[in-house]
Amino acid sequence: MDEGEVDDFWCEEDGGTHWNGCGETNNELNREWLAREASFWKVGYREGLDVGKRKTIQEGFNKGFSCGANTGFAWGQARGALR
Repeated sequence: MDEGEVDDFWCEEDGGTHWNGCGETNNELNREWLAREASFWKVGYREGLDVGKRKTIQEGFNKGFSCGANTGFAWGQARGALR
């Protein structure tokens, strides 16, 4: 290795403040990692909300439909008995 050449390609020495041969420092890579992590976390959170809403809405519809059908049937019988 020639004098002045960077031996630490992954920028683990010096707190990541030196050149890594690719034009980025460890700090830049860390910022990129944190930005992507936050982005993926937000996407996952939103997808989880959507799945939860769909499941809850379907369960609520099923319960409401059953209750409404039973009540409507009972009212229909009562109305028919009065005629």
